[in-house]
Amino acid sequence: MLKIFTFLALLNQCNCAPANTSTNGDVAPCLKEFYQAAYDGIYNCTKEFDFFVENSTSEIFKSGKSCFLQIAEEECSVSQYNLLSTRYQDFLDVITKKPKNESDCENFHFKYNAIKCQPLMDDLGLKDAVLQKRHTKINDSRVLELIDLCDNALTCMSSNCYYFKTEVSIVSTFCETVKMSNSEFKACEWKIERESPDLSEYECLEGDDFYDPAILNKYRFYTKMKDCTKEIMMDICGEKAVVGFEKYAELSADFLIKAAKMQRAMSEVMDEDGSENDEEDD
Repeated sequence: MLKIFTFLALLNQCNCAPANTSTNGDVAPCLKEFYQAAYDGIYNCTKEFDFFVENSTSEIFKSGKSCFLQIAEEECSVSQYNLLSTRYQDFLDVITKKPKNESDCENFHFKYNAIKCQPLMDDLGLKDAVLQKRHTKINDSRVLELIDLCDNALTCMSSNCYYFKTEVSIVSTFCETVKMSNSEFKACEWKIERESPDLSEYECLEGDDFYDPAILNKYRFYTKMKDCTKEIMMDICGEKAVVGFEKYAELSADFLIKAAKMQRAMSEVMDEDGSENDEEDD
């Protein structure tokens, strides 16, 4: 089964959030705390206002000002709260009005609106991690909830150019794999993984280990050796397991490629950080 939670964790690390010590006029750290509190429903006042609409509107932040500042006062640093409470209209203009140059994706307007996607992404990763440990049945309510959450997170990210196209593409592929988890194809994969039947009689394996969890091995069984995979699945689970096989095999292979690239990129970043720290120590 694809380790999607790990993949999303890597994505979240790449899309780095600002440090909580920011006092330079950038209220992103405070917004991060606000949106998380609003998403978790910690404060009753958030039930009256939909701060997570696709495009933040001045009406919501005007009518919800007292609620917003109440949360900011409790969750944010004193400097960030003071900045927001004394310059609320300036903040309102930034978060609700697109810049003249809409291709300036680093603009605070896009940055601030992108932050509201983070609680959805975090929740997505956590819920997926729980389901990774369970072999759910078709139309399990938890899977259907995860599918809805994934669609909402993808919509949030897709509407904001602050996120790189590659990031949106990764989440889009992830959402497709979530939907795939509600299929007979995935149910069969789980059955094979759980029962680990003896596959030594399959000559098409050519001596390879079907259960080897390495990404490269899994990738081959969705590409060059997909006919062998299809034969195994059909024998063990029946015809229903291979309905839409080509689509699911291609999707699985695509996801594995992106996962491998993301892991490699994160490894390189960590190596660079380690080198810089070593130089500082010297």
